[in-house]
Formats: sequence, structure tokens, C-alpha cells
Amino acid sequence: MAHRVPISKIGTPMGVSLAGAKDADKTFKEQVCRPTQDYAEKKLERVIAEVTDAFKLRFNELTLTDEEMQARIDDVYLKDKVIVPNEVRLRKGLPPRADGDAVLELKPQQAADAVADAKGTRERDQKRTINAPDKQGDARNPQGEGRKQN
Repeated sequence: MAHRVPISKIGTPMGVSLAGAKDADKTFKEQVCRPTQDYAEKKLERVIAEVTDAFKLRFNELTLTDEEMQARIDDVYLKDKVIVPNEVRLRKGLPPRADGDAVLELKPQQAADAVADAKGTRERDQKRTINAPDKQGDARNPQGEGRKQN
């Protein structure tokens, strides 16, 4: 409590929902982390300014999205032609590619898959999952037939 860290970051408390935890994280970022970063940035900038004026110190802002979520966001933006591949590469600290300044052109099957993923209309995949054998290799019983007798 002394450092104003949300309870969801310390452990898994009873009765805290995911939405409440996300809201607490956002508040922590905006009311605690950002002002502290600004304060430290200004203090360090003064020390650096006494030695050189060749560069400015700027901290990266704290982000609430993890790597997996950011990868999903980038994937959607690339497929929807909102950004180009080099923008993602530069953010990750990777060198740009020669062909990376053009929007990503999907092949027809990739475009159809992207649309199906977005709409959630993969009926064939859903049927396959339902009818797939279990880990022992036996097919599942139809609903209502109970357990198989060995």
C-alpha cells in the first residue's frame, strides 16, 4: 500500500474481477508510474545536461499490453493494411527490410482465413474439434450416451 501498487499485482485476491484488475492497472500507470518516470527523467536530464547536450534522455512509457497481445494487434493491423511490416520491425528493434515499406498483400486463402477468424465462422473447424478423438484415440460418445464401458 505504501507504494500504491494494485492488489492484483501483489497476488490473486478473492473477489477481484479481471475488469477491476485492468482498471486498477491503468490507474496505477497514470497516477503513479507516469509521474514517477517524469520526475526521474527530469532529475537525470539535469545531471546529463551538466556534462553534455548531445542527447536527451526519455524513458519508454509503461505499457499494459504484453508481448502476445501486441503480436495479435500487429497481426490484425498488418492484415487490415493499417501499418507496414517495417513499422513493427522498428518497434521491436529489428533492422528494416527492403520490401517492408509496402503493405502486406495476402494470398486469397490467407485473406479468406483472416475473414473467417475475424467473424468466427469456422464451422468446419468446429465440427472437426467436436468429432476429434480423445487422447487415447477413441472417438467421443454422442451426447447423452454416458461413459464407454470397457
